[in-house]
Amino acid sequence: LIAGDLSDGWEVKFGLLRRFRETEGHCEVPHACVESGEKLGNWVNKQRVRRRKGLLLSSRERRLDELGFTWDAIDARWERNFESLRAFVAREGHARVPRHHVEDGKKLGIWLNSQRERFAARDMSEAERTRSPLNDEEVRRLEEVGVVWDVAAARRERMYELLGAFVAREGHAEVPAKHVEDGDKLGGWLSNQRTRYAARDLPEAERRRVGAPLSAEEVRRLEEVGVVW
Repeated sequence: LIAGDLSDGWEVKFGLLRRFRETEGHCEVPHACVESGEKLGNWVNKQRVRRRKGLLLSSRERRLDELGFTWDAIDARWERNFESLRAFVAREGHARVPRHHVEDGKKLGIWLNSQRERFAARDMSEAERTRSPLNDEEVRRLEEVGVVWDVAAARRERMYELLGAFVAREGHAEVPAKHVEDGDKLGGWLSNQRTRYAARDLPEAERRRVGAPLSAEEVRRLEEVGVVW
Protein backbone atom coordinates (compact mmCIF):
# COMPACT_ATOMS: atom_id res chain seq x y z
CA LEU A 1 0.00 0.00 0.00
CA ILE A 2 2.82 2.36 0.88
CA ALA A 3 4.64 1.54 -2.38
CA GLY A 4 1.39 2.12 -4.25
CA ASP A 5 0.87 5.46 -2.55
CA LEU A 6 4.41 6.51 -3.47
CA SER A 7 3.84 5.44 -7.06
CA ASP A 8 0.56 7.32 -7.20
CA GLY A 9 2.29 10.41 -5.80
CA TRP A 10 4.93 10.22 -8.52
CA GLU A 11 2.25 9.88 -11.19
CA VAL A 12 0.37 12.90 -9.84
CA LYS A 13 3.46 15.09 -10.00
CA PHE A 14 4.45 13.72 -13.40
CA GLY A 15 0.98 14.72 -14.61
CA LEU A 16 1.48 18.21 -13.20
CA LEU A 17 4.86 18.44 -14.91
CA ARG A 18 3.29 17.38 -18.20
CA ARG A 19 0.66 20.11 -17.79
CA PHE A 20 3.40 22.64 -16.95
CA ARG A 21 5.24 21.58 -20.13
CA GLU A 22 2.12 22.05 -22.24
CA THR A 23 1.53 25.51 -20.78
CA GLU A 24 5.10 26.86 -20.64
CA GLY A 25 6.74 24.98 -23.49
CA HIS A 26 9.55 23.60 -21.32
CA CYS A 27 10.23 21.60 -18.15
CA GLU A 28 12.31 24.21 -16.34
CA VAL A 29 10.11 24.43 -13.27
CA PRO A 30 11.19 27.13 -10.78
CA HIS A 31 12.35 25.60 -7.50
CA ALA A 32 9.58 27.28 -5.48
CA CYS A 33 6.82 26.45 -7.98
CA VAL A 34 3.62 24.99 -6.52
CA GLU A 35 1.03 23.45 -8.86
CA SER A 36 -2.38 22.38 -7.58
CA GLY A 37 -1.06 22.41 -4.02
CA GLU A 38 1.95 20.22 -4.89
CA LYS A 39 5.56 21.40 -4.57
CA LEU A 40 6.38 20.66 -8.21
CA GLY A 41 9.68 22.56 -8.27
CA ASN A 42 10.97 20.60 -5.29
CA TRP A 43 9.86 17.31 -6.88
CA VAL A 44 11.61 18.14 -10.15
CA ASN A 45 14.85 18.81 -8.31
CA LYS A 46 14.52 15.49 -6.45
CA GLN A 47 14.28 13.63 -9.77
CA ARG A 48 17.60 15.14 -10.82
CA VAL A 49 19.19 14.16 -7.48
CA ARG A 50 17.81 10.60 -7.65
CA ARG A 51 19.09 10.15 -11.19
CA ARG A 52 22.53 11.47 -10.24
CA LYS A 53 22.66 8.94 -7.38
CA GLY A 54 21.43 6.10 -9.61
CA LEU A 55 18.18 5.76 -7.64
CA LEU A 56 15.69 6.79 -10.35
CA LEU A 57 13.86 3.91 -12.04
CA SER A 58 14.86 3.61 -15.70
CA SER A 59 11.19 3.59 -16.73
CA ARG A 60 10.67 6.94 -15.01
CA GLU A 61 13.84 8.39 -16.50
CA ARG A 62 12.64 7.33 -19.95
CA ARG A 63 9.24 8.98 -19.44
CA LEU A 64 10.85 12.18 -18.22
CA ASP A 65 13.19 12.16 -21.23
CA GLU A 66 10.22 11.75 -23.57
CA LEU A 67 8.64 14.81 -21.95
CA GLY A 68 11.74 16.87 -22.65
CA PHE A 69 13.00 16.90 -19.07
CA THR A 70 16.36 18.61 -18.61
CA TRP A 71 18.75 16.94 -16.22
CA ASP A 72 21.19 19.85 -16.08
CA ALA A 73 19.15 22.91 -15.09
CA ILE A 74 22.04 25.35 -15.68
CA ASP A 75 22.63 24.17 -19.26
CA ALA A 76 18.90 24.27 -19.96
CA ARG A 77 18.62 27.84 -18.69
CA TRP A 78 21.57 28.87 -20.89
CA GLU A 79 19.89 27.36 -23.94
CA ARG A 80 16.62 29.16 -23.24
CA ASN A 81 18.38 32.51 -22.88
CA PHE A 82 20.37 31.86 -26.04
CA GLU A 83 17.16 31.16 -27.95
CA SER A 84 15.77 34.48 -26.67
CA LEU A 85 18.95 36.18 -27.89
CA ARG A 86 18.51 34.62 -31.33
CA ALA A 87 14.92 35.89 -31.42
CA PHE A 88 16.13 39.40 -30.48
CA VAL A 89 18.80 39.34 -33.22
CA ALA A 90 16.32 38.07 -35.83
CA ARG A 91 13.94 40.92 -34.99
CA GLU A 92 16.38 43.79 -34.37
CA GLY A 93 19.17 42.86 -36.79
CA HIS A 94 21.90 43.09 -34.15
CA ALA A 95 22.94 41.67 -30.77
CA ARG A 96 23.26 44.97 -28.91
CA VAL A 97 20.79 44.06 -26.18
CA PRO A 98 20.11 46.95 -23.75
CA ARG A 99 21.24 46.08 -20.23
CA HIS A 100 17.73 46.05 -18.75
CA HIS A 101 15.95 44.54 -21.75
CA VAL A 102 13.48 41.74 -21.02
CA GLU A 103 12.74 39.26 -23.81
CA ASP A 104 9.84 36.85 -23.46
CA GLY A 105 9.93 37.21 -19.69
CA LYS A 106 13.71 36.68 -19.44
CA LYS A 107 16.19 39.35 -18.32
CA LEU A 108 18.16 39.01 -21.52
CA GLY A 109 20.28 42.15 -21.10
CA ILE A 110 21.50 41.07 -17.67
CA TRP A 111 22.14 37.52 -18.92
CA LEU A 112 24.21 38.77 -21.87
CA ASN A 113 26.24 40.99 -19.58
CA SER A 114 26.98 37.97 -17.38
CA GLN A 115 28.19 36.10 -20.49
CA ARG A 116 30.65 38.93 -21.13
CA GLU A 117 31.88 38.60 -17.55
CA ARG A 118 32.29 34.86 -18.10
CA PHE A 119 34.20 35.57 -21.32
CA ALA A 120 36.58 37.88 -19.42
CA ALA A 121 37.05 35.10 -16.83
CA ARG A 122 38.73 32.96 -19.50
CA ASP A 123 41.87 35.10 -19.14
CA MET A 124 41.84 35.11 -15.34
CA SER A 125 43.51 32.81 -12.88
CA GLU A 126 41.38 30.45 -10.80
CA ALA A 127 41.81 32.73 -7.79
CA GLU A 128 40.65 35.83 -9.72
CA ARG A 129 37.52 34.26 -11.17
CA THR A 130 34.15 35.09 -9.67
CA ARG A 131 32.23 33.27 -12.44
CA SER A 132 32.79 30.10 -14.39
CA PRO A 133 34.41 30.94 -17.77
CA LEU A 134 32.57 30.38 -21.03
CA ASN A 135 33.63 27.27 -22.91
CA ASP A 136 34.79 27.41 -26.54
CA GLU A 137 31.44 26.21 -27.87
CA GLU A 138 29.51 28.88 -25.98
CA VAL A 139 31.90 31.55 -27.27
CA ARG A 140 31.50 30.28 -30.84
CA ARG A 141 27.70 30.29 -30.67
CA LEU A 142 27.48 33.76 -29.13
CA GLU A 143 29.91 35.24 -31.65
CA GLU A 144 27.98 33.52 -34.45
CA VAL A 145 24.88 35.62 -33.66
CA GLY A 146 26.92 38.82 -33.44
CA VAL A 147 27.81 39.22 -29.77
CA VAL A 148 30.83 41.44 -29.17
CA TRP A 149 32.81 41.21 -25.95
CA ASP A 150 34.11 44.78 -25.68
CA VAL A 151 30.89 46.82 -25.67
CA ALA A 152 32.64 50.19 -25.45
CA ALA A 153 34.84 49.45 -28.48
CA ALA A 154 31.88 48.12 -30.45
CA ARG A 155 29.81 51.19 -29.66
CA ARG A 156 32.67 53.47 -30.65
CA GLU A 157 32.95 51.69 -34.02
CA ARG A 158 29.22 51.98 -34.59
CA MET A 159 29.31 55.72 -33.91
CA TYR A 160 32.21 56.13 -36.36
CA GLU A 161 30.10 54.31 -38.96
CA LEU A 162 27.07 56.51 -38.27
CA LEU A 163 29.21 59.63 -38.47
CA GLY A 164 30.62 58.41 -41.79
CA ALA A 165 27.08 57.85 -43.08
CA PHE A 166 26.05 61.37 -41.95
CA VAL A 167 29.06 62.95 -43.71
CA ALA A 168 28.44 60.96 -46.90
CA ARG A 169 24.83 62.13 -46.99
CA GLU A 170 25.19 65.75 -45.77
CA GLY A 171 28.64 66.59 -47.11
CA HIS A 172 29.97 67.81 -43.76
CA ALA A 173 30.55 66.66 -40.16
CA GLU A 174 28.65 69.45 -38.38
CA VAL A 175 26.19 67.16 -36.63
CA PRO A 176 23.48 69.05 -34.66
CA ALA A 177 23.77 68.47 -30.93
CA LYS A 178 20.41 66.66 -30.71
CA HIS A 179 20.67 64.76 -33.99
CA VAL A 180 19.73 61.07 -33.88
CA GLU A 181 21.16 58.81 -36.59
CA ASP A 182 19.62 55.38 -37.06
CA GLY A 183 18.35 55.36 -33.47
CA ASP A 184 21.60 56.56 -31.87
CA LYS A 185 22.31 60.02 -30.41
CA LEU A 186 25.11 60.90 -32.82
CA GLY A 187 25.05 64.62 -31.98
CA GLY A 188 25.46 64.00 -28.27
CA TRP A 189 28.24 61.49 -28.90
CA LEU A 190 30.18 63.91 -31.13
CA SER A 191 29.80 66.64 -28.53
CA ASN A 192 31.30 64.26 -25.99
CA GLN A 193 34.26 63.58 -28.33
CA ARG A 194 34.94 67.32 -28.47
CA THR A 195 34.91 67.42 -24.66
CA ARG A 196 37.37 64.53 -24.59
CA TYR A 197 39.55 66.32 -27.18
CA ALA A 198 39.69 69.42 -24.95
CA ALA A 199 40.67 67.17 -22.02
CA ARG A 200 43.98 66.44 -23.77
CA ASP A 201 45.21 69.87 -22.60
CA LEU A 202 43.91 69.58 -19.02
CA PRO A 203 45.92 68.59 -15.90
CA GLU A 204 45.42 64.98 -14.80
CA ALA A 205 43.23 66.00 -11.85
CA GLU A 206 40.78 67.87 -14.08
CA ARG A 207 40.64 65.12 -16.70
CA ARG A 208 38.86 62.81 -14.27
CA ARG A 209 35.96 65.27 -14.21
CA VAL A 210 35.37 65.23 -17.99
CA GLY A 211 36.46 61.71 -18.87
CA ALA A 212 39.39 60.09 -20.63
CA PRO A 213 41.02 62.27 -23.30
CA LEU A 214 40.88 61.15 -26.93
CA SER A 215 43.81 59.06 -28.13
CA ALA A 216 45.87 60.18 -31.12
CA GLU A 217 44.21 57.43 -33.19
CA GLU A 218 40.71 58.62 -32.25
CA VAL A 219 41.64 62.20 -33.16
CA ARG A 220 43.02 61.03 -36.52
CA ARG A 221 39.88 59.07 -37.41
CA LEU A 222 37.54 61.92 -36.50
CA GLU A 223 39.57 64.54 -38.36
CA GLU A 224 39.73 62.19 -41.35
CA VAL A 225 35.95 62.56 -41.87
CA GLY A 226 36.02 66.32 -41.35
CA VAL A 227 35.36 66.85 -37.65
CA VAL A 228 36.54 70.23 -36.41
CA TRP A 229 37.17 70.91 -32.74
